[in-house]
Amino acid sequence: MSKAGIKRTLVLALATAKEKNIPVIAYGRLIVDTDAVSYYVTFDDFLVGVKQGEYIEEALDLKNAVGPFNIEPISGYEGDIFFNGAMSVLNPYIGNGAGVIPSYLCEHVIRTADNWRAMPIDSGHYDESLFSDVLAEIQPSPEQ
Repeated sequence: MSKAGIKRTLVLALATAKEKNIPVIAYGRLIVDTDAVSYYVTFDDFLVGVKQGEYIEEALDLKNAVGPFNIEPISGYEGDIFFNGAMSVLNPYIGNGAGVIPSYLCEHVIRTADNWRAMPIDSGHYDESLFSDVLAEIQPSPEQ
C-alpha cells in the first residue's frame, strides 16, 4: 500500500473512532492532521539510545576487554535521536580504538536507512571476526 493509501486508511479509521467516541492514543509518534487523537504518550528518545549503547558497552565489556571490536551502527536517518544517544556512549570507545566501524574506515559515512544497502560487508573490509555488534535504528526520516 502506498503512503497516500495508508494515510487515507488512517484518516478514515480515526474519523470512525471519533464518531463513536473511542479514545485514540498516539504512542511514540504524534498523529498529525487530525483532531481525533485523545492522548499522546512518548518517551525520552535520547535516553532509549543511551540504554542501547550501554547494553552494547556491557555485552562487549568495552570498559575492560581488549578490542578492537567491530561495531556497525546503522542510523534511521541523520539526526536520529535514538542513534545519537547510543553513540554518546559508544563514541569514546571508537575514539580510543576499542570499537571500530569497518565501513566508516573505508567510506567515512555513518549508515542510514537510505544508504545501508551499500554497506560493503563482503568487500574485504571485515576480517573473519565479522561483527561484534550491530546497532540498527531503521526507521524513515521524519520528512518521509
